[in-house]
Amino acid sequence: MCLDACKRGYLQGCRPMIFIDGCHIKTRYRGQLLVAVGIDPNNCIFPIAIGVVEVEDKPNWVWFLERLKSDLAIINTTPWTVMSDKQKGLINVVTEVFPESEHRFCVRHMWKNFQQLYKGDALKNQLWKIARSTTVIKYEQYMLEMKVLNEDAYTWLKELEPNTWVRAFQSDIPKCDILLNNLCEVFNKYILEARELPILSMFERIKQQWTARHYTKHCEGEKMQGVMCPKIKKLVDKLTELANTCYVYESGDGVFQVVDRGTDYIVDWHSKSCSLSMFKKAYSNIIYPCKDITEWEKMNGPEINPPDYKKHPDHNIKGCKYMEAGLPPPNAQAPPPQHDDNLETSQANMEQQPPPEQAQHANTSAETSTVVEDLMVDHMLQQAFA
Repeated sequence: MCLDACKRGYLQGCRPMIFIDGCHIKTRYRGQLLVAVGIDPNNCIFPIAIGVVEVEDKPNWVWFLERLKSDLAIINTTPWTVMSDKQKGLINVVTEVFPESEHRFCVRHMWKNFQQLYKGDALKNQLWKIARSTTVIKYEQYMLEMKVLNEDAYTWLKELEPNTWVRAFQSDIPKCDILLNNLCEVFNKYILEARELPILSMFERIKQQWTARHYTKHCEGEKMQGVMCPKIKKLVDKLTELANTCYVYESGDGVFQVVDRGTDYIVDWHSKSCSLSMFKKAYSNIIYPCKDITEWEKMNGPEINPPDYKKHPDHNIKGCKYMEAGLPPPNAQAPPPQHDDNLETSQANMEQQPPPEQAQHANTSAETSTVVEDLMVDHMLQQAFA
């Protein structure tokens, strides 16, 4: 599902940056929801497209990215940047569908793989220090510091392509230096309740959420004043305070030399654009409502049937609403019998006891023998005292 208003708004007002990820559908039929989001001029998420597949594998990712590329009318992939988790299958897919695009990896997921081999806060902080380096000189300096701390960790990082996770080597075309893929995670959490519905109802709920959010952002843009979006203005104000230690020397033609505590920088002021006007363009289009499902036009297409239901023994009870309500999950297996000493004792006693007929016959025999014994004792006493 790629809504026209979202597609037009993304192309008109957002940076050429695509964040992709997948999440689980929480229904009895399971499945995966593939997500593509962008980043708007105010550094917030901008939903682009979603797709439902059975499993998250290479053919399904190729299908999703090809449909996305077609909907956005992307022919030249050079200006575009794709960001995802570091999955081997996904790396090949992005290379295949976006051959000339830059592919960045989420540094947080990369650090999780790193810390499985090399633990410690010192190595962790040094890894993030390397990822945030903005020049090649700083990158090489921080890498040498990592080599001093742990040579194996240095070798592990050296094998990675630096343009996939280090700011100094990344393209400046998208004007985005984000190192995390948390925009997709925020969106997945945003549609968490919708992911518990059947597929068609899930799409309807997500469309309603997109419509409400799109209209809210449109109203916010109409009320904004100035030339910058709120988050960008806060960032500029913060950097302005940090720039109190800088000295600026103009060279002419929009080129400046900036000196900050002994370090020289070159600033080229040729590119000028208004972020607020881009924000208004991103949310200027309208997401129109759809008719009721009973009035949908028949397209004479192939019949779409629900997937075959398969019982999953590994039901994930964590966070399951059935468990929170104190009820068993709908596809959970019967729990194994519990060990109860009292129950085993009672069963053992029942096994030792004879059936009812045998028990009655045994009681009658016992009473008869008792009477005979009493008669014999009386007879012996009479003879003794005769």
